[in-house]
Amino acid sequence: MTTTERPIHILLMTATITPLNAPVLTRTNPVDRLHDYQGALDSYLDLIDRPLDKIVFVENSDSDVTTLREMAERRNLSGRVEFLCNYGQHAYCELGRPYGEMKLLDYAMANSEAIRDAGEDAIVWKITGRYIIKNLGEGDRPGAEALRPVLRHEEPS
Repeated sequence: MTTTERPIHILLMTATITPLNAPVLTRTNPVDRLHDYQGALDSYLDLIDRPLDKIVFVENSDSDVTTLREMAERRNLSGRVEFLCNYGQHAYCELGRPYGEMKLLDYAMANSEAIRDAGEDAIVWKITGRYIIKNLGEGDRPGAEALRPVLRHEEPS
């Protein structure tokens, strides 16, 4: 990357539309959760090119994400949103939700073409897919430099 180029910014949205064996999870209805993901994705699609370059949506409960794909298609952004879904049930309830979240991140980092093609200087913003960061589009990528070490992914040696 030259000094005039800016790094590519990718929003990594993690999702479990149909949670299994999650007794302490308060919002478990898949219809409600899908609706939450739709609202969040709709909000983040507005941020393509300001400040996001791409979105990677990774889902681990083998749920149907057709409505989410259609949202991106209707906005002519399907080439800017990558869906990594339906790769099999990867619920790790016996090890806790944080462990399952890390497995989602591992899967996304290992399998996302958008992340791989963005290069080592890319900045990946991770968000739990049902939530919306309302000020993400404000300013010129606020805090990106400070977050770089936290979000940097390196292959294990």
